[in-house]
Amino acid sequence: MGAGRRSATSRRLALVAATALALVAGLATPAAGQEPDPTPTLAVTPSTDLVDNDVVTVSGTGWPAASEVLLYVCTAAGARCSGKAVVPADAAGGFSTPYRVRAIWPGSGWLDCRLEPCVLLALVRGGPRVVAPLAFDPDEPLHDTATATATPATGLVDGQRVPLSGVGWEPGGHVEMRLCGHRSQVCDRFGPGVDAGPDGSFVGELTVRTVIVDRDGEADCRLVACEIRLGDDAHVAVVPVGFDPLAPVLDPRLSVVPDTGLVNGQVVRVTGSGFVPGRELLMRRLCYQAPDCGLHVVPDADGRFAVDYTVQDVIDVYHGRVDCRGVGRCPLRVVEPWPWIEVAQAPLSVLPEADEEVTVAPSTGLEDGDVVRVDAVGLNRGHSVEVNECVAVPGAYVPFPNTRWFCAGPEQTLPVDDAGEVHTMLRVRESWPSTTEDHPQPFDCRVDRCRLVVGGPGIRVYVGSVFSGIGTYWDRTPLDFVSPGVPVTATVASPTFAG
Repeated sequence: MGAGRRSATSRRLALVAATALALVAGLATPAAGQEPDPTPTLAVTPSTDLVDNDVVTVSGTGWPAASEVLLYVCTAAGARCSGKAVVPADAAGGFSTPYRVRAIWPGSGWLDCRLEPCVLLALVRGGPRVVAPLAFDPDEPLHDTATATATPATGLVDGQRVPLSGVGWEPGGHVEMRLCGHRSQVCDRFGPGVDAGPDGSFVGELTVRTVIVDRDGEADCRLVACEIRLGDDAHVAVVPVGFDPLAPVLDPRLSVVPDTGLVNGQVVRVTGSGFVPGRELLMRRLCYQAPDCGLHVVPDADGRFAVDYTVQDVIDVYHGRVDCRGVGRCPLRVVEPWPWIEVAQAPLSVLPEADEEVTVAPSTGLEDGDVVRVDAVGLNRGHSVEVNECVAVPGAYVPFPNTRWFCAGPEQTLPVDDAGEVHTMLRVRESWPSTTEDHPQPFDCRVDRCRLVVGGPGIRVYVGSVFSGIGTYWDRTPLDFVSPGVPVTATVASPTFAG
């Protein structure tokens, strides 16, 4: 198609792409007083009125000598790229190569250059990046020799597995399959794909959704035309499909037993129904994309699953920890792993932080080496606590419990029993050497106000990304010594009492 027949839409697409080119070029302008590097150039011939499968010439000058220049076709906004090719620059930094452009590029995003402006991006890793605009005729059909068929292609329902077959594909190549809105960027991100045989044929199946949701929007295939797009490294095919307009959509449900009065480490039974059969899901709580933040589940042929799940009352996230005790913001969720779309959720109610009470006996009239009994009740089940004799550096400006504490010896770490209690004994010291320049003299409990500390590890609690305090218990019982300070051996703790 000649330049004289260039459509108005093509001109608009070229204008937007040219604007993107100008913006990218502006970013490369050197600062005042700096010697500019040789400016790489990029040219595509032809670059307008393109149709699917055209072969263009891509050339450049001023690139790093003998470098590898990577070529991609991308949206003008840079959100999606495909069609990677590598071309070597010569000793003078120039190159010229043929490059086959597609109107539709397969992949997770299914870039369609008939619907939005595209550019050809050239780059050197760690070096310059330059783009050149591409303009496709939006009314030209796809040109391909590969074909595909869906059986059935009409009357489809939500979650149905649709058999697909094709011929003319790359022998041994991998064929991607996606359900998309017709002439739309909205595509289902899930598709198993299939490998073509030595003769270029394939047989596979695709589970289809009535309503497609992704980061580009939503398409209800009962109301708008939809299509299955297939593609490998060399071919693209589009199969129109139709859905039963009266058929219901799947209704995913999630239930947890028990779902109230939960404690850390408790195992609950989670059941799901109404999910897409065979589609892997991620079951998680408020952990976003943190490592090991969830459990992968795959519904059976009836869209059901049943798994055990271990409850955590404090959840690790990338920006810290979230305390779910006694709050309603930590439900159990089922999401599609990409693009993290929630499918269903069920509430979980974790017991609130306990109202702890610690008794130390004796705590007065102490002498160096005395053994005291520590009884702690009302603690959070499923946790451990630390028991130690410590002193805060006098004048420390950080609020407790982030105060700089210095302790007589290694702490005891004891599990809280099923009754929410800890019982132990500890040998206390009147003085011990200091390890900080802020307190050069030895610690002396007659002066430094020593404490017997019972507490959990300092858990930072976040609401969203805002720090809101320490979500664990700390109890500080004053220890009153009356004898002269005499250095003794390190702290020795007795075995834990039975109760």
